[in-house]
Amino acid sequence: MAKLTSSLLATMLVASLVTVLIPECAAEEIEHDPIYIRGNDDFTAENGVTAGTGIQSDPYIIEGWSILDFGIDVRDTDAYLTISGNSIYTSYNNCAISLSNVSHVLVSDCSLDGGGNGLVIGYSQDVRIIGNTIHCGDAYLYGSNTMLWANDCHDLEVRENALSNRGLFGARECADAEFLENEASASHLTLSYCTGAVVTGNSLANGIQLTGDDPEHYDSHEIAGNTAGGYSIVYVVDEESETLSNANLGQVIAVNCDTVLISAIDLKSAAGVSVYFSEFVTVTDCRMINSEPVTYLAAGVYAHECSEVTVKRCYISGEMCGIRTHSVERLNANLNFFDECSDCIRFFADVVNINTNMMLDSHTAIEVEAVDAAEIYGNNLVNITHPVRQTHGSSFDAFEDIVWYSEYPFGGNYWDDYEGTDE
Repeated sequence: MAKLTSSLLATMLVASLVTVLIPECAAEEIEHDPIYIRGNDDFTAENGVTAGTGIQSDPYIIEGWSILDFGIDVRDTDAYLTISGNSIYTSYNNCAISLSNVSHVLVSDCSLDGGGNGLVIGYSQDVRIIGNTIHCGDAYLYGSNTMLWANDCHDLEVRENALSNRGLFGARECADAEFLENEASASHLTLSYCTGAVVTGNSLANGIQLTGDDPEHYDSHEIAGNTAGGYSIVYVVDEESETLSNANLGQVIAVNCDTVLISAIDLKSAAGVSVYFSEFVTVTDCRMINSEPVTYLAAGVYAHECSEVTVKRCYISGEMCGIRTHSVERLNANLNFFDECSDCIRFFADVVNINTNMMLDSHTAIEVEAVDAAEIYGNNLVNITHPVRQTHGSSFDAFEDIVWYSEYPFGGNYWDDYEGTDE
């Protein structure tokens, strides 16, 4: 009887240990080698597929893996796929999740971390990126500068993702993409050569950057309910005699407007004022202060393909370009105060008048990309690393077309590093 009791006790002890140990094992992440899928035939258990048959009602599922160094790479597939609940740590030059020439893919609830790139999508359609956390894309010196980026995609939805680094976030050459309720706590959203994007409810550190060579890359979007630095982004399209004044804002974007006055606005991020394809733009008595590092050439005032742009009596401070123009017919910059800027004024314009500005403690005061005629006089340049320079790679001598003085009472400019005689 004693022997039977001992056996029973031993059995009960083993059972008790199993009961205790199983939850601990189940709580641990399951490590997996990097996953490479090249076509629908590669959706196998060996390649990390945990369930599904690849049809719409029963997609393949890749779920619950912990992957180091390189993550999940899927190419040339059209089966339905869900990538969910994976934890991926990636090193420099590698990518956590890469999707190329795929259709019908959902990526959700994944955690992407490390010094490499985050999530990259190319040449794909019907792709949804929902509820992921991404802390990749901050290693610019190593070419790993992407958090979440889509190139040439259709039917793309990017929603409720949390992105915490300064890397690239956005899309290029995408049609009708949706960016909804994402949080980029240290970066901005870029739409480059995109059309028909829906951008709503996003919380961005440094606003929205639009690039392209056609008006539809700027005016075909639906942009509403977004913030930059915690303050509202205002998007104005096709307005005449538009006035914005006396407000605290994160960013102002004006596209295809005629006669725009932006007055007494306190802008709270590096996004500032961005004006595209507009006529007669005046920015006056505004404050634009940025205290955070930025990863692109942010500007207090940026104008692209405009007729006449006037910036006067503005205070612009922080790690950004104060005023930047590209393909502007005429730029007037007068009575502004620039402090600790990367470039105070950088211009690509036909005719330029820059006078009576204060430029203090900045990397570059005036950078010339292109100009036909310019008058630059009466300005004070104090503690500037590069007072004046021409953009690297320009093939002409821009300074031949600049006059550096005016008649009394303005005279020339004050250069604090000039040791000669003032005549």
